Amino acid sequence: MRRKATDALGLGARHETIDASEARRETRDIRRVSSLSSCNLVSRLTSHAPTPWPKVKLGKEGGARHETIDASIASSLASKTARVSRLTSHAPWPTVLLGEVTIMKRGKYITRNDTSPGDVPVILGGQEPAYYCDKANHTGPCVVISRSGASAGFVSYWAQPIFVTDGFLFEANEQSNIRYVYYCLKANQSLLGNMQNGTGIPHVRGDDLKSFQIPLPPLPIQRRIADVLSAYDDLIENNRRRIAILEETARLAYRKWFGGSGAKGGMRHETIDASEVRRETRDVRRVSSLPSHASVSRLTSHAQLRTVTLGEICQTFGGGTPKTTSPEFWDGDIPWVVPTDITRNTCLALLDTERKITALGLQKSSAKMLPANAILMTSRASVGYFGMADFPVCTNQGFISIVPNNDSWRWYLLFNLMSRVEEIRSNAKGSTFPEISRARFRSMDVAIPDDNALIEFNRVVEPLMQQVRILAKQSAALASARDMLLPRLMKGGTT
Repeated sequence: MRRKATDALGLGARHETIDASEARRETRDIRRVSSLSSCNLVSRLTSHAPTPWPKVKLGKEGGARHETIDASIASSLASKTARVSRLTSHAPWPTVLLGEVTIMKRGKYITRNDTSPGDVPVILGGQEPAYYCDKANHTGPCVVISRSGASAGFVSYWAQPIFVTDGFLFEANEQSNIRYVYYCLKANQSLLGNMQNGTGIPHVRGDDLKSFQIPLPPLPIQRRIADVLSAYDDLIENNRRRIAILEETARLAYRKWFGGSGAKGGMRHETIDASEVRRETRDVRRVSSLPSHASVSRLTSHAQLRTVTLGEICQTFGGGTPKTTSPEFWDGDIPWVVPTDITRNTCLALLDTERKITALGLQKSSAKMLPANAILMTSRASVGYFGMADFPVCTNQGFISIVPNNDSWRWYLLFNLMSRVEEIRSNAKGSTFPEISRARFRSMDVAIPDDNALIEFNRVVEPLMQQVRILAKQSAALASARDMLLPRLMKGGTT
């Protein structure tokens, strides 16, 4: 896959150009997602389970199109799952050492100065590629386990050329299927993370990884198990691409109608080919009776903008953390947002939090309960990442949370701030780690358009963001079903 700069929709955005056959295949896959509701999908996928699994009801949200899963896809998944379940219903598989059924290689040291920019992910110990270069040290399917740092022990699967630096790379031998090995290791991600050693920078040792035990069914069954679990991941990946297109469409709408210095923001997002963005915009407009870009541009071309400070039009809140780690403060039912909930999220919609706090814990902190749909912005260290939950939350001290005085400003403010991340970061100060203060943030200027322009902008953007949340919930339901199935298949039993 080649990346190049294009001028999508005349907006100067950076986009990804994909091979025509790949684009057609991706389009077919996405368009098949069209007739069976996702709650029915989960019901079909889990109908064979001996004990009921939790079901996620997505329902219809607002005026957005309800994304669905094609009946043939659901039927195929259920059929594959049931068939593999029958194959694995015998005695548990024998366990073997990871080093016995794979070929382990260690990454090679490389720096940016040793390479040129390119399309090859450089795996440098974290959960995401550190950067992209023009050379690879592995080209086939493999599993990578991060060697050092906070993410030491993190497992990832790669079926494309990569350059592994600070990590261990595993290839299959004649006894194993590497995708099956990946799912085995991923099912034990917490155990691998607990293998970290070292008093300074944590790391995992190659010999320890080689001694890690995994179940090993016959090779044909390994392939079938990998095929079933991959089908779940393929659907999740389709949803991820749809989410990226929807969020990019909303960014393009903001830039087209209101200008701005760019829309990269702090959120990771995938650059999308212009034709995909146009197609997604047409689809959403068709089901929601939305005005075209041209008609909205006419409506906004004469919009009256007034310049105010952020402090004049919104309330801002910091966060806080209880001064002790007393057990009665934690594992409650109040969502507690930390920066990694936002930085590791793959979309703007926040569905859950890493931790929950009790009412007493909230009382003993300086954090405030925030209303649903507050704009959450990371304000220290990794400044300028955004998220939004449609339920009340509270945050630790790494946030500035924004609640507009007028609810109609919410989407405009979100995309305005996301287009100004470099400006926000330039206002962050601190010798230990950069942080933008609430006082400095509130003093920043913002141009607010008139009510008519905001109404039209909201009519376009709100259905897009509702669809993002629907797709994110579907992916969460699919991931939950996959993760419940995973240990059953790995054990080779029906428990």
